[in-house]
Amino acid sequence: VYGTKLLRAIDPLHPRESAEMIATFRAVAPYTGVDVPRLRDLWRLGREVDRLRLPGAIAQCGVWNGGSAAMAVKASPHRETWLFDSFEGFPRPTIEDLPGAAIQPGDWAGTPDAVWAAMRP
Repeated sequence: VYGTKLLRAIDPLHPRESAEMIATFRAVAPYTGVDVPRLRDLWRLGREVDRLRLPGAIAQCGVWNGGSAAMAVKASPHRETWLFDSFEGFPRPTIEDLPGAAIQPGDWAGTPDAVWAAMRP
């Protein structure tokens, strides 16, 4: 689905990690609306915080179907993970959002089942 964008995500200095990252991209692609550069950044940040042994958990507010959260979790699998979502999608736009609000009530409503599927090993 991402084609040549995946090729640009490859780090020639770390081919094994790149192969794992690309396999993870492919696994989470059906569960995310996030593009390849941002998924790559989530992967690299997850690996970097582990390399630096920084304490803390992974938390995400608004997970939709869990693809970007899965990318971060799979990059840093030993961290506690907290995901938050109403699974109702966006609320009705308010006057502050109008005119031109492109998002409609219920847009981007994910499901807990999709999040669990995205998290599968």
